[in-house]
Amino acid sequence: MRVAFDGTPTDVTETHADHALAVGPRSITLVGNSQITIREKSGALVASTPVSQFFDPARLRGENVGDPWMTFDPDSGRFFYVADGSLGNGHTTICSVGECVAHHLLAVSKSDDPRSLSTADWYLYALDRTILRTATGTVATATWGDYDHIVVGNEAVLIKWPAYAFGVASGAPGQSQGVRVRLIQKSALIAGAPVNDWTDLQLRDPRDGSLWVAPVEPAIGSGKGGAFYLLGMRGCGVVVWAIQDRPTAPEPLTREVSAGGSCGSLPAGAPQPGTDPPIDIVTFGHNVVYRSGTLWYAHIAGRDLGGGLVSTIRVLALDVSRWPDTPTMTQDWIYGERGSWVLAPALMIDGGGNIVIVFGRTSPTEFASLYYTYRTPTDALGTLRPPLLLHAGDGSRTQFSPTTGSRNRFVDFFVAQLDPVDGTVWGFGAFVGAGGRRGTWVANVSLGPS
Repeated sequence: MRVAFDGTPTDVTETHADHALAVGPRSITLVGNSQITIREKSGALVASTPVSQFFDPARLRGENVGDPWMTFDPDSGRFFYVADGSLGNGHTTICSVGECVAHHLLAVSKSDDPRSLSTADWYLYALDRTILRTATGTVATATWGDYDHIVVGNEAVLIKWPAYAFGVASGAPGQSQGVRVRLIQKSALIAGAPVNDWTDLQLRDPRDGSLWVAPVEPAIGSGKGGAFYLLGMRGCGVVVWAIQDRPTAPEPLTREVSAGGSCGSLPAGAPQPGTDPPIDIVTFGHNVVYRSGTLWYAHIAGRDLGGGLVSTIRVLALDVSRWPDTPTMTQDWIYGERGSWVLAPALMIDGGGNIVIVFGRTSPTEFASLYYTYRTPTDALGTLRPPLLLHAGDGSRTQFSPTTGSRNRFVDFFVAQLDPVDGTVWGFGAFVGAGGRRGTWVANVSLGPS
């Protein structure tokens, strides 16, 4: 580890933390649900402002902002940041088709080193997510969405999001309207030109053609001169979609890979020291990474490692080099420790081919802390090194979700990204500090030549 420092200021009213990070040649940009911050790679503060204020020139008055994702595109030298925007609460707000308000709030930097968080350095967009522009025509809907992820190709910028019906309680039948993908012309965004056209696709189940409603993650690093890849889980196996890197791509090609054995049940929660309730274990939002014809994914899986069920990290590798042939699962292993519960793993592969995973850990004797682990290309298959501490926790936390009233949501996802200059990995995560305060932490992991 070369350098580490505080991340973004965190609004204490947040019930859970989403972490987005993008790394440029000279600076990094960090985003949470409430704050966007630019820092030098030394940690020195360049600029910081609330995300609502950042998007004020584009968003409607009173429009909520949250669920961020960010990336840096070395080819164009631009930062791309997407967030969810909507009027009201999607679970409870009642509106009719044509009246509902929900946007992709999108920001594109004007250079590879923005020095401010104003329109002097950023192009801002509010793209209507209630309007679907498909190959069969344009349709108005009464849907909102969250957990946008953005990936940048050579020709197109892809935004993935799960769509939900306005005014339907969380978990109720009919809420999910499937996972959608929006393709936008990249050249228009980096020029700051108006964006009035795009292509929307809906991901479908390869078995029966129905709308896919389970979580899906797009692969970081895909889309460059080939296909964008997206990955979803079905039991122990995976479903992979491929979409051409162009703004008017046809319907996705889909392949499914089955895996034998049992994936195990998830624990009810991750315990903390003392009497505070367990931390909610979230199983979506984790990095998928594309490198040299292979998709890598690390996600939460339940396992009994002796002494009872705990949450662990399951690492998968899928060979997609022969696409559209069905991918082959080349690696599948579990990483965890007896008596410890893992949270929010984020995988990245550095310039030397080393796998780095940033994750949280908690137990009845350890407050929620931030760690990383890694493996080199010469390490034995199916192994990761012992965990290395990034920041220790110092307190337990109780902050129930306002939409459910019962989930103690500390974190939804952490993130790890590649440095475009030296190929090292930057991780952005959180820990629980004294008094239940959530602290955020950034670390640059350099493993040297493999």
